[in-house]
Amino acid sequence: MKHLYPFVLVGLLLASIAVHFVERHRVAALRLENERLREDLTAAQQLVVGLASLTVGLVLVSFGIRWLFFSGLALILLSGMSSFRRRTRVGSILAWLFCVGAVLFLVWFSSYGVQKPPLTALAAVWLAGIAEEFYGWRTGRITT
Repeated sequence: MKHLYPFVLVGLLLASIAVHFVERHRVAALRLENERLREDLTAAQQLVVGLASLTVGLVLVSFGIRWLFFSGLALILLSGMSSFRRRTRVGSILAWLFCVGAVLFLVWFSSYGVQKPPLTALAAVWLAGIAEEFYGWRTGRITT
């Protein structure tokens, strides 16, 4: 009986080491899943903030009051900065040039914020912005 105690102790030690390694791999897998879920949550929060700032910006632009008009344009540009679309360096420059041109056109078209812009144009901008953001968000989720 005395000769079996060392073997029993060695067996228990090996079993505890095996359980330790199995649980360590399980915890590592759970940690990876947790990180992925946090990234998804961050992406969803970024999507909500971008779309909310786009919507509030377009509402402010639609009032036809000069300071609200320019505040709305600033919010629209901020929503464009938080876009999900991944672009090359040249694509980013072209996108910013397009945004600046669109802002200048809106400022000119609304007589520097005095006249109300047409609601159909604002609705078209809103739908285009939402479609662009959802497309970028969806492609970002598919690639990860």
